[in-house]
Amino acid sequence: MNSTDRQPTVTEPLSRRTAMAGLLGTALGSAFGYDQFLRIEEPAFAASIEFDAADVTIETNCGIVTEAVVAEESTITVDYANVPDSVLTDGYQFQFTLEANPHVDGRADRAFAGWSEPNDHAPADLGAVLDGMDGDGSASDPYVITTDHELQAIAAALDAHYELGNNINATQTGAWNDGSGFDPLTDTDADEAFEGTLTGNGHRICGLTIDGDDDGVGLIGVNAGTVDHVGLIHGDVQGPNAVGTIAGLNIGTIDRSYALDCAVQGTELVGGLVGANVREEGETEQGHIDRSYAECSVTGDRFTGGFVGLNVADTRDAYARGTIDGDAVVGGFAGANALGEGEDAGLIGSLLELVIGVLDGLLSLVGLGGDDIEETGVISDAYATVAVPDHDNAAGFVAVNETDRTCLLFLCIGGDPGDLERTYWDTDASGTAVGLIEADGDEDLDGLSTGELQGAAASANTALDFTDTWTTVTDPDDYPHLLDTPIPHDRGTTPSGGSTTFEPLVDAHTVPATDLLDPADLPHGTLTPSFTDLNIDTVSLSSHSAIDSDFTHLEPTADAARIDTTIEFTLTVELGTATETIATATAGPATATLTVDVD
Repeated sequence: MNSTDRQPTVTEPLSRRTAMAGLLGTALGSAFGYDQFLRIEEPAFAASIEFDAADVTIETNCGIVTEAVVAEESTITVDYANVPDSVLTDGYQFQFTLEANPHVDGRADRAFAGWSEPNDHAPADLGAVLDGMDGDGSASDPYVITTDHELQAIAAALDAHYELGNNINATQTGAWNDGSGFDPLTDTDADEAFEGTLTGNGHRICGLTIDGDDDGVGLIGVNAGTVDHVGLIHGDVQGPNAVGTIAGLNIGTIDRSYALDCAVQGTELVGGLVGANVREEGETEQGHIDRSYAECSVTGDRFTGGFVGLNVADTRDAYARGTIDGDAVVGGFAGANALGEGEDAGLIGSLLELVIGVLDGLLSLVGLGGDDIEETGVISDAYATVAVPDHDNAAGFVAVNETDRTCLLFLCIGGDPGDLERTYWDTDASGTAVGLIEADGDEDLDGLSTGELQGAAASANTALDFTDTWTTVTDPDDYPHLLDTPIPHDRGTTPSGGSTTFEPLVDAHTVPATDLLDPADLPHGTLTPSFTDLNIDTVSLSSHSAIDSDFTHLEPTADAARIDTTIEFTLTVELGTATETIATATAGPATATLTVDVD
């Protein structure tokens, strides 16, 4: 994605976001009104109108219901009586109007309080924005972020404390700064990384667009602080090197955070959540990523991973989904878990110097250099289901897991491996039976089929902690999910208070009576037209301002097996001409229950 025009909608799959259900509604209809001048018995629609929709799809984008679609194969059955022969010769038409009213009873606790309004320009004075925010930036009274401008204002005080006060709609950031978008929260000119805290409170940042020119690209360019409970959805992040969604380079802590339906693109060190996760030699407090996940489309040249491009620190309890593309050192979870190229990686020349060159400049922001960082990392309790490219330099989980080693005859020096503990990859979804390009047999890495890694089978086939950290996902079966983090897909919508009537799904769509009525059936009979018969290409509700302010995402918790969302449909059928109506019947409400699967 290169602009906000390409922001995907959450189709709940509500991965990208779709909810489906069967709909069968029957309601009483009444006939009223007829033209006295026709001198005929009153036309009437019979006591029932049946509306049978095969599928109903609800789509949302950044908390707003953008579309409700009824399948074209849906049918409408109308019983009628006392219809005169003249309707076939005097230009009478049927007019169909369909409205929908979604609501979720007793689900207010599952909906966030709303989203901010996006700004179509970058803030002119970050200091002034910061001064106008609630809080003073201290640990006890953090600045409260409620808009995209306030999110950008973090750059004015990179060592302060912040928290999100609501969901942030950042879908207009692609138009900021002459198209380069949001500025990563790092001051490369002043050699200053983010060293504060950013607590998301479980809120989301939607539609963030960054097209950076400097190395270290993400919401935070270089993170030496703490990011907790922050989610990025529908983001588009591009840059040269060290590119990720939450952070380009992490030497701090990232906990319970995620990136969903994001596109990430760069050259070296590219990851779905973080470009590179590193720590200084001998340090234990740096470079932690815990209880987080990424479901993104990731593209890079080298050192590219579905979750992290390079890990030479600590990554625990995490997973990666989505797709990945790259030329060398490409892994479904991590490109590399060590600063080495791998003896059999099929690389030409050393990539190590390229990577160290990138890291040197970024680590100077926190007083380090490439020679000061650890050479191997730890990845534990993690899995990847990422589709990887079909070439020798790509692996289902991690491509490189050892430092360079030198061999002379039968003597080899070096080659310290990274630690892989309780790690897994889906051999079906990844498209490869190779989880690690060069394996020495000590890595705790297992390839499992989709069936073995999904549903209740996951607890039997993995050693993940399903008591305190992970949960299996069933009905339908899906991959394990982390407790205490939002689900990876939105699959429902709810108004933030009461029910709201949509504008018509089918608004005054007219069909000549001669196209539907059979003269042999007059004066009474049954119509059973489908939406296709009515020549309606798409029966849908596009985004309307009337509902934007009232709707938010439905956020099921991980322990909920399913959420039922009800949509009531009202169908009105009229018979008449352009100037007169001789009969009207309304069926409604017909009720559809959308089953929202939590995964």
